[in-house]
Amino acid sequence: MARMTSLEARLAEAEDRLSASEELFRIINRFAVDIMNLKTSSELMWHVAREVVGNMGFHDCVIYLTDPLGHYLRQVAAIGAKNLEGDDIINSLRIRVGDGVTGRVAKTGKPIIVDDLSKEPSYIPDLEPALSEICVPMLIDDKVVGVIDSEEARAGVFNERHLEVLSTIAAMASGKLKLIREAEQAQLRNRELERTRQRLERARQQAESANRVKNAFLATLSHELRTPMNGVIGMGELLLHTDLNERQDKFVNVLLSSAKSLTGLVDDLLDISMIEAGELRLSICPLNLTEMAKDLVSAFKATEIAHDVTLKLDICPTTEGVWMGDGKRIRQVLSNLVNNAVKFTGEGGVVVRMKACAEKVRFEVEDDGPGIPDDRLDAIFERFHQVEEQESRRHGGVGIGLNISRQLVSAMRGQIGVISQEGRGATFWFEIPLTREKVVRTA
Repeated sequence: MARMTSLEARLAEAEDRLSASEELFRIINRFAVDIMNLKTSSELMWHVAREVVGNMGFHDCVIYLTDPLGHYLRQVAAIGAKNLEGDDIINSLRIRVGDGVTGRVAKTGKPIIVDDLSKEPSYIPDLEPALSEICVPMLIDDKVVGVIDSEEARAGVFNERHLEVLSTIAAMASGKLKLIREAEQAQLRNRELERTRQRLERARQQAESANRVKNAFLATLSHELRTPMNGVIGMGELLLHTDLNERQDKFVNVLLSSAKSLTGLVDDLLDISMIEAGELRLSICPLNLTEMAKDLVSAFKATEIAHDVTLKLDICPTTEGVWMGDGKRIRQVLSNLVNNAVKFTGEGGVVVRMKACAEKVRFEVEDDGPGIPDDRLDAIFERFHQVEEQESRRHGGVGIGLNISRQLVSAMRGQIGVISQEGRGATFWFEIPLTREKVVRTA
């Protein structure tokens, strides 16, 4: 009879252990599901304390998290005497890492069980006296970010089974805490990016507004200057057809040259305003590239600027015939390149070349000038850029011709560039896609 009673007692004990294990499994399994809906670290810590550790039979639990620098532990969630209502922690402690049982676990990253706190000199007492303590670390990427701690008034309460279960909960909580912190950091980055985007958008709108005002001013100024300058040029040309002595003829030519130079600058300003406002429109018409190039070179030869320069024209037969394109803009770009080449060559030669390949026409202007240093080549087409300020002052110009040329070539879906070595001259070139005029045959 006694033997049966002993057997029944062992069976009952085994059933109790099995029942306890099943309950622990259910709690952990439920936590694995609930954890998916926890959005903040505060929600997570209070859920672990109340719904997980509390339901496992622990009467006391305090969860600590480290500060950003990892120097201190602060209490963030609790059950038992430390928490009587809501999310308030009574006598919330701040413990230096390394101090007390919890601080030691935070420093070493190793879990600990203390069977008798009366023999533990580093123990930091809280609200109620205790004799047993268990503490496990929470780790993210092998770095301690917090601890889960529990105390009991009796000695020798906790065992390896408690340590295993609590360590499992700490590992699950740490994994979720990592995801929460990553999400919070991503939200912070997104908010900062949104603030940056809004600042940039405001700056863009302000810049566009200022640019519209500037372009309107340039357009108005250009038109207002063009009218009187046309009058000056017209009257100057009329004067040349009157009876003038040699000295007067020289004065009138200087007047016309200066007026045309200023008119060219006004035209450049108007082009800039049109390009930046997106109002540049190409006029595609039939044009004879050969005749255009010949007229341009002849016009330069007649100017005083080309007095000491040998200006040659090298036209490939492939460019003969009639093409479809914006003759005004092509001439403007070529004129800018020839004008620069002639000005900076001084004494020497300038060769203008044209050749066609498939449906592209390439224009080249080669000069015997001083060339361009390697460190200036990349910026040569930037607005207001000048290779040598002293030379630019001597020859005139404000450094916008090449920039306008680049934008005009881009508008014509072409490319522009330069090949140069300092002291060996330069070759400016541009290529634009052009089609030949279609000849309609009639019967």
